[in-house]
Amino acid sequence: MSDAWIPLLSALVSGVVVKVVDHTYLRRERSFDDAVAIRQELRDEVHGLHRELKALQQELDGWKTRYYDLTSRYQGLLAECQTLRAELEELRDHDDLRGYQQFQRALSELRSPHLAPEEVSHGLEASPEPPTGGDAGVSPDVD
Repeated sequence: MSDAWIPLLSALVSGVVVKVVDHTYLRRERSFDDAVAIRQELRDEVHGLHRELKALQQELDGWKTRYYDLTSRYQGLLAECQTLRAELEELRDHDDLRGYQQFQRALSELRSPHLAPEEVSHGLEASPEPPTGGDAGVSPDVD
């Protein structure tokens, strides 16, 4: 009976050794495969983020261009507003009713939905009545 136990016991021990070696080897291989998969996933995510960043930079450039265009337009309107202020002062000095009415039309055309009324009319508030000739404090120019 001792002869029968030796092959059976050696088969059992060799099976256990094979399973331990196989398990150890496969676990290392699985961990290596998992690490490769994680690295690939991270690479894909980084490439996606680079594409998204480029798209956002292009959108930002578009907004910057729009901002600078609007700022330039605003500066032009501001210069036009200052010119109209100077014309108003000149018209008030000369009591020119027709010119004053033209100025009022130009001022109403200048007021647009692009600028708030307080930005356009700051300092340009017209008196409710147009100036009339012969005010006591104004002397006409005589050449």
